[in-house]
Amino acid sequence: MRNISWATILFMVLATALLMGCEIEGDDNPDAVGDATGDTVVPVDSATITVTAQKTLLNSRPTIKRGGTVTFVNQHSETHNFKFDGANSHLDTGDILPGGSQTRTFSTVGRFTYEDLYESTGVLSGYVDVEW
Repeated sequence: MRNISWATILFMVLATALLMGCEIEGDDNPDAVGDATGDTVVPVDSATITVTAQKTLLNSRPTIKRGGTVTFVNQHSETHNFKFDGANSHLDTGDILPGGSQTRTFSTVGRFTYEDLYESTGVLSGYVDVEW
């Protein structure tokens, strides 16, 4: 049997630790084309963002095709109102009553950030990515 030096073992441990610590491009990189697992995200024609009965968002960061639509659905017992940043106010939903919905069309490529005007904690916020 062959003897392995401590230097070799140390090198193997450090190399393994370095490889395991590599980042995968995902949600923390706004230029990444992929999700948190590194999988490629394929833009869809339409998406739904839902405020659940538990006051959480489902699908808060969809990727859609240019000209696609996003429907905001309110399953919560309170009214919600999603506002988009700056020059994108034409996408604001206005009040969405419990059980109601609003659909918006995105004709420009980019990232559109939104937040609920009635939720001050930032829990009900996200973005819509629009690609070609």
